[in-house]
Amino acid sequence: AVLDLSDTLVAKVRNGLAPFTWLMNGQPVVVSTYERQSQIPLAGPGFLHLSVIDAEGQAARADISLR
Repeated sequence: AVLDLSDTLVAKVRNGLAPFTWLMNGQPVVVSTYERQSQIPLAGPGFLHLSVIDAEGQAARADISLR
């Protein structure tokens, strides 16, 4: 996915069991949230790996290019 750079990225999870933990480049950025939508803070342009893990350990991942 290619996004225009802003202060935050709105990430959504459709399936899975809350709480959710969001990781950016392997580092936790939102921990134990019950919300299915989270705002992920962005550090600047470049590439990032965004992952979400649910309460059962199921995970999904996306590679994102910011410019």
